[in-house]
Amino acid sequence: MATGVIELVTAAMLLWLPTVLFGAIMGMELMGGAIASHLFVIGVESAGDGGQLFILAFVVLFACVFIAFLFHKDILKFGFIPAFIKNMIPA
Repeated sequence: MATGVIELVTAAMLLWLPTVLFGAIMGMELMGGAIASHLFVIGVESAGDGGQLFILAFVVLFACVFIAFLFHKDILKFGFIPAFIKNMIPA
């Protein structure tokens, strides 16, 4: 149940423009956990779904990576980013 609440918060963050980047990062973390649990605990195919949930986790992961790429310049607005990381982001 707690994971579902975190997924709901992540979806809301993806819909509100000031928090899109953080929502994408949270989505990547959630889907990374889902993929890892499928690989190491549940198995790729769970409950006879033919691996559909596993594939959808990758689809959401790639969507979050794409969204984070689109909003990558927003990371420069935060003051806690080290200078060497700021230099990696093109102006």
